[in-house]
Amino acid sequence: CAPRQTCRNHLVSQTCRREQTCFHGCNVFQMIEKQGNLCRIDGDILIDNVAALMSEMRTLIRSGSHTLDCTGIRNVDSSALAFLLACKREAKQNNQTLSISGLPGSLLGLASLYGIIGQLAA
Repeated sequence: CAPRQTCRNHLVSQTCRREQTCFHGCNVFQMIEKQGNLCRIDGDILIDNVAALMSEMRTLIRSGSHTLDCTGIRNVDSSALAFLLACKREAKQNNQTLSISGLPGSLLGLASLYGIIGQLAA
């Protein structure tokens, strides 16, 4: 698939992936790839797409995903921190643990600012 603009809030440049609908009502490509118990995020985590990402992650965590690889994350805002903490909570509610790896510097900086680095690593 060629990169395409789906709405003013999303510029999609990932390779072919299943489409889903964001809360703006536009179609966006799925940014979470599952390989066994590993989920890999590729793209931005911003307020505009975090609800759709969380919906997808809930399903993946419930299906047994135990590791979240964040090396493909590019741009973030504070909603990315809320997303990661919600993923950890979802895993805990399902009697699972979720390891988060590959946090980009921008996300580590926000986590440090908010004093929650330990919660992401736990």
